[in-house]
Amino acid sequence: DPLQGRIVVFDAAARFAREFKVPANLWKVACNPAGELATITTPVQAVLLPSANAPELYTTVLLFSPRGDTIARIDSVPAGRNRPMAPLTEIARTVDHVFVGAGDSASVALFSTTGGRQATLPIVVLTRVMTAADYQAAIDSVYLAPMGKSPARDRIKALLEAIPMPDHAPAYSRIFAEPAGDLWTLISWPTDTVTVLSGVSPDGESLGEMRLPRSVRLFEVGRDFVLGARSDTNGERQVVMYRYHRRP
Repeated sequence: DPLQGRIVVFDAAARFAREFKVPANLWKVACNPAGELATITTPVQAVLLPSANAPELYTTVLLFSPRGDTIARIDSVPAGRNRPMAPLTEIARTVDHVFVGAGDSASVALFSTTGGRQATLPIVVLTRVMTAADYQAAIDSVYLAPMGKSPARDRIKALLEAIPMPDHAPAYSRIFAEPAGDLWTLISWPTDTVTVLSGVSPDGESLGEMRLPRSVRLFEVGRDFVLGARSDTNGERQVVMYRYHRRP
């Protein structure tokens, strides 16, 4: 609850368990099976409107215990730029590691649970040339989705579409931590007909790619499953789970 600066915890039966205070400017939150949290604070922007020459933003990663005690703080984390298709910082948390990736290069930083940087993990992905469809999808999903139809929305849309699109897409758009420690990065985009994840272990070993047969909005990657949502041929939204098997 970023407006009130709090984390509210519910049990598996959706009953209130506890809540604790956090900074009111949290942007994203990641949790591991033990209930430990990694969070990103909202970057401070000198210029609020998106632009082609938007400056590089920086953010802070905060690590919390299940009861809300601050464990560690990681400062000066790149947070992208305020423009469509700019890399945005993503976080994921396992029991033993914290992953931080800004998408500005084909890698993700690996930190310890006390905030010490341990490694840089390479992400195997081909450079993707930006398309008009990808660029429009980014504008619609990131900037316009929270806004209802209005003259203000139309003005923002025109402003964004006037910003020249970059030559290439970021290396990935989201990251997911499998509870045992493996990292999966989403390297496909909403305009693709399939969903593609690239995997890497904490020691840098490539796990190959996982391909889902349709475009899926991902929620979670588990030890042997992927959970998400998709629309059927009638436009009906469905929650879906795919099972995957690791190669020997």
